[in-house]
Amino acid sequence: ALVVARGPHGFQACDVALPVTPLYLDFAYGPEGHCPAYCTDLNRGIVANGGTLYAASYTTGIVSLDFSGGGFGPLVSWPLTGRTFGLTESGASIFAASERGLATFAKGSPDAAAPLFAEANGTGTVRSAALGESHLYVASASRGLETYSLADPLSPALVDVVTTAGVQSDDGTSDVAVDGDRLLLAD
Repeated sequence: ALVVARGPHGFQACDVALPVTPLYLDFAYGPEGHCPAYCTDLNRGIVANGGTLYAASYTTGIVSLDFSGGGFGPLVSWPLTGRTFGLTESGASIFAASERGLATFAKGSPDAAAPLFAEANGTGTVRSAALGESHLYVASASRGLETYSLADPLSPALVDVVTTAGVQSDDGTSDVAVDGDRLLLAD
């Protein structure tokens, strides 16, 4: 199935067994329900794994929807303070990139669950996160490139911070990706 985050309008699932003629399966509203024009709760940064959709919801936090039966199940939301920009997942963990920093949730957490890990005092806007083999790399707008050990994935440990040129020029670090042994950073 193909799942599309439709900004403020929710999520759409399509069967793409025949890629040139996607077949509509189901639609689900985001956490704000029917969002009118200029709604600020954008759904983005989706990840699908094992029949579950996870998405960063701009003003709500992280949302989770079961779509293992071909249609969407009930929406579960995990609130975060401030805006949520993106997410990534690994094993039993969801890593949220938010305005208050990095936060971690356990997959399958109940509705309104608090993060298992959140940066103390909110160390700055985290715009994205990318997984390496045993580390999580975080693009922090105010701190640069943060590296976390995932020895305990539900409680990442900060092991390094590199102030990047973007932070030094007050533009901030905006995105990070891992490709094999290479780390790519938009700064």
